[in-house]
Amino acid sequence: CRAAVRDCGLALRLDPGFALAHVLSSQARMELGDWERALQDAENGVRADASWSTAWAQRGIVLKAGYKLQQAREDLDRAVQLDPRDTVALIARVELREKLGDWKGRAEDFTRLLEELPEHTGLLSDRGESWMRAAERESGQARKELLRSALRDFEAYLKLWPEEGEAGQVRGWAEECRRQLER
Repeated sequence: CRAAVRDCGLALRLDPGFALAHVLSSQARMELGDWERALQDAENGVRADASWSTAWAQRGIVLKAGYKLQQAREDLDRAVQLDPRDTVALIARVELREKLGDWKGRAEDFTRLLEELPEHTGLLSDRGESWMRAAERESGQARKELLRSALRDFEAYLKLWPEEGEAGQVRGWAEECRRQLER
């Protein structure tokens, strides 16, 4: 990581506006635990190219790691606004939404991730869990619709991965959804 910071520094001496070098330096500094300079590099990346979703995503990731959650949310939202297919930004926003308890938003981001990464079918259980947790905050028909969405995801996951390590937990969640839907 120190070599990466050094190499990025060399590149930035040649071109101080090279957004990629700022972002890569920020990532390397995060690995080294140098959060203050990682944030500085990420901010410089955004200044160098405010139209690049990856620069916003990197700053959001650094802010999230520093528990500046509202600022992180704004940056990650901006990254996804600039490029709705930016999987790095979506994954970071999924993690942030979990910290914030935004389960419905988390499920919606998993939907986007599944569109971009259809081979990652394991995400179905994560999306299902998000729908299930979102249902805890709702009542009536809205609650039932979220539970049905969760159950569909759990059943799809179990069809694909019946013996996978977390299949037992997913079966339990599916049963809980069925019980709640029968009420």
